[in-house]
Amino acid sequence: VNAYFPKFDDAAFFLIRNSGLFYGDLHARNIALATVLHKIRYLAELNEGDPYNIESALISIGRRSVRYVQKMNNLRTGNLAASFDTIESLFDFVERKSVPWPDDLRAEVEGRIVDMSEEDKAHFDG
Repeated sequence: VNAYFPKFDDAAFFLIRNSGLFYGDLHARNIALATVLHKIRYLAELNEGDPYNIESALISIGRRSVRYVQKMNNLRTGNLAASFDTIESLFDFVERKSVPWPDDLRAEVEGRIVDMSEEDKAHFDG
């Protein structure tokens, strides 16, 4: 399970990038995403060689933050191996504090927010 965190981190990178937020573009504006919360649940250990996938989704955007969730599924057993719940805040390098989303970036993220299933709501929010 010590390798789960880097796998979730890699998947988060692609989620953020595919959501229209490019780290280089953010840095050019002197802003970045700063992690405020990581909550990981280890549910079933993957064995060496087990195929898996990670499903990721943006589920909410606040005035200064974004929340996304991820599920690591064991494709051999069909079991949920782990889940990851993250909140990131938009951070200004110059002001050294969290700042509101610029309108254009907010629009990019809002267009990619998904509704969680009742099962996922129970898992992540229950």
